[in-house]
Amino acid sequence: MEQAVDPYAQLKELAKVVWTAGDYNQIATLTQGGAPQVLEECELEAGHEVLEVGAGNGNFAVLAAQQGARVTASDITPAQVERGRARTEAEGLDIEWLEADAEDLPFEDRTFDRVVTLFSAMDAPRPERVARELFRVVRPGGIVVMANWHPDGFVGAMSRLVQEYAPAPQEDAAVPTEWGDPEIARERLAPYTDEIRTEVRSTLYAGDSPEEFFLFLERHHGLLVLAPQILGDRYEQLAQEIRDAIPTFNKATDGSLRIDADFLLVVARAPA
Repeated sequence: MEQAVDPYAQLKELAKVVWTAGDYNQIATLTQGGAPQVLEECELEAGHEVLEVGAGNGNFAVLAAQQGARVTASDITPAQVERGRARTEAEGLDIEWLEADAEDLPFEDRTFDRVVTLFSAMDAPRPERVARELFRVVRPGGIVVMANWHPDGFVGAMSRLVQEYAPAPQEDAAVPTEWGDPEIARERLAPYTDEIRTEVRSTLYAGDSPEEFFLFLERHHGLLVLAPQILGDRYEQLAQEIRDAIPTFNKATDGSLRIDADFLLVVARAPA
């Protein structure tokens, strides 16, 4: 019998290329402020089995392990797994790292006390599969926590700009920032629990100036590192639109940069 082909495999391979390019360790410093906010919602106890889905280089996994949890950190991108493993080994933390697709997690049912994803599982093209998998692997009474970029926040705005220049997406693939809409997040998780809480939070992006921040993104973010190769002459137009958009979110008045990057915190408890 032939194995079924994932129609979204090309999208997932592209995501791996994007998150391999650039310097994600630098980009992860921007999202680091979300990790302690998520940790606060986990009601974590020493010895809890914790899974982070789409762990990047381990911002949350590190904090959870430092709290005494037994942590498994997964990511679909091999380079991210390597980065995360190198980081946590250097910090002397016993964290298991492995490659895993948020739509098809390689774990038995009811394996973990806590399942967490920060700004990552939201990118998977089929949200209904993500929701199913997060709740499949969590134990009864366990907690699922998501941090998803808000569609009206800074990252949501940047995402829309980039999407305008990107090749046509796979038909029926979800828009990632839809996970940042409270009503949509609740609707997607409702088949698995009726105990769901959402709250808009933010993490701080700071820099010496809006231009310095753009150059930081251009040097380190995989999408912008690859964009000149993909877009050719059109890249300069995209770059200028991003430059123009950054100041509209900047709260600093002294020439520096201070952006509160909004995200939706989703906390859901599996039925006991």
